[in-house]
Amino acid sequence: MSLTLDQKIRIELIKKKTSAAEIGRRLGITRNAIWLTIHGKTKKLRNRKAIAEAIGMAVEELWPSNGNGHK
Repeated sequence: MSLTLDQKIRIELIKKKTSAAEIGRRLGITRNAIWLTIHGKTKKLRNRKAIAEAIGMAVEELWPSNGNGHK
């Protein structure tokens, strides 16, 4: 069974001992806004960059279509 992107991100957040709430606090937005980005409901590049940075990955690794949904 293959993991979904949101599952992979959750695992990495746990490994890095951080959370969506912590990322949101750093950006001045809600944890829910971060989860919406993780689940693909929003494609805000700022949020994607913060998530990728928090787990030590490049935005393009998580979202190969250049991080904002566009090829």
